[in-house]
Amino acid sequence: MSAGMRNASVLRPAGTLHIFDGDGPEQTFDTVQCCHCGRHWVFEPGSGRKRGYCLKCNAITCGNERCDLCVPIEAQIDNMEHGRPVLTERPLIVSVPSVPKNLFITG
Repeated sequence: MSAGMRNASVLRPAGTLHIFDGDGPEQTFDTVQCCHCGRHWVFEPGSGRKRGYCLKCNAITCGNERCDLCVPIEAQIDNMEHGRPVLTERPLIVSVPSVPKNLFITG
């Protein structure tokens, strides 16, 4: 940690903001990131700002209405690359185990 002041620490920060002022001390803030849009902001407990939490992603969201639909930033980028609408739901991925042939009954 630097000689400056550290404010608003979070357990697992997504980034760090350093403010260097020529006249004052260096200030360091942890940032958190929205799991749906990728926006970063300084974590301020008790600020009164509406934030959200996505139970599917198990991560914090920025509270923007666009982020209410669970489409993670990686899925949005994948949708853009494949020419799909950006905010379409995540594709469903299913794993089907193989079934031994002797379990099928014919007749």
